[in-house]
Amino acid sequence: MIERATRSDLRIAIPAEHHHVPALVAWLDRELAPHCPQWRYFQVRAAIVEAVNNVVSHGLDGGAPDQQIELGLRIAGRSVAIDLEDRGRPIPSDKLDSARLPDFDPDHIDHLPESGFGLGIIAAAVDRLTYRSGSGRNCLTLTVALEDAP
Repeated sequence: MIERATRSDLRIAIPAEHHHVPALVAWLDRELAPHCPQWRYFQVRAAIVEAVNNVVSHGLDGGAPDQQIELGLRIAGRSVAIDLEDRGRPIPSDKLDSARLPDFDPDHIDHLPESGFGLGIIAAAVDRLTYRSGSGRNCLTLTVALEDAP
């Protein structure tokens, strides 16, 4: 369900299952892409998709069709804030404190770690990452500047 509060304040809720992520991506393509330089949009979209998949996989043990993941966009001037809200398990604080890409040798991809990239991908793609959890609700906020060039 999409609610449009103002031109720069948009919300969507999807069932907390992996197969609903493409609908979220289509919504982002319509609602966020026109406000961003293409390079920045692809970074932000990757961070959002990674965050939603992490909620489903880790916060909700693979999915919970009876639960929703809510995403809010606040576009103000040349920046956007994305709030991702869910009722899954909170992100462990030690994971947040070390949110960076794991060390690996790109010349030896056969030794690439199997996991541990998610929060690093998210943190690398945004300018600011904040998180709060309480009363059974989690909110990850991704903030990005919408500058014109990398």
